[in-house]
Amino acid sequence: MQAYSDKTRQSDPYALPDVEVWHTDDYDDYDEYDALEEGWYYWPCFPGCLPDGDPVGPFASETEAKAMAESDALDYCEDEADGPAPEDIVISDIPRGGWSVDEVEGKHVGTYIELADVEVAIKAKMEADRFWPNVWIVSDHGNVSLYHMD
Repeated sequence: MQAYSDKTRQSDPYALPDVEVWHTDDYDDYDEYDALEEGWYYWPCFPGCLPDGDPVGPFASETEAKAMAESDALDYCEDEADGPAPEDIVISDIPRGGWSVDEVEGKHVGTYIELADVEVAIKAKMEADRFWPNVWIVSDHGNVSLYHMD
């Protein structure tokens, strides 16, 4: 079942449900999920797309799984505040391949083919500047989220 992690977006004609709530019986043909305990799970997932994370659960009911998805989304939004600050760094996908790295209100840091090279460049910039801003990534859906480097 597709659901909204933010109920207020349900009435927005341009918003898509962003969570899938499901029971382990729904995926009994997939070996990858055989190790899951029986119960209800959720994961971030737009309609027609692959899941954007690992299953979260199990929960005793569909209602409980959906409530936890809404709660987790609220916590995540509070952690991310209002998005990138002027001094933060943003990684964007280049349509024809590669990654662009820019300061929100500043200069272009560079263009890279591999995401691993992006991380190396960002870490080097942070060390050189002696400043460690938040790093954000823009998904192919246009969503901006915090990017966690190793």
